[in-house]
Amino acid sequence: MVPGLRGQGPVARPSGSARPRRGGVRPADDVELATLEYINWFNHKRIHTAIGRPPAEHAAAYWNAHNDLHHTPAIQ
Repeated sequence: MVPGLRGQGPVARPSGSARPRRGGVRPADDVELATLEYINWFNHKRIHTAIGRPPAEHAAAYWNAHNDLHHTPAIQ
C-alpha cells in the first residue's frame, strides 16, 4: 500500500476517488495513477509543518530568489 493512502486492496486511491474493484488487485495503470496522485498531493497540496507551505511552493520561491541573486545583465 502506498504510504498515506487508505482503502481496500493492495493499493488504494486518495479519498474522493473511484472505489476499488472487487477482488482488491488493481491493474498496473491504476497503481501508476494512484502513485502519481499521491506524489502530486505530497509535493503541491500538503502543507509542510516546518515551513507552513507546500514543498513545491517553497522550492519555487527558493530558486526564484537564488536566480535573482545570480542574474547576469544582458550584453548590449
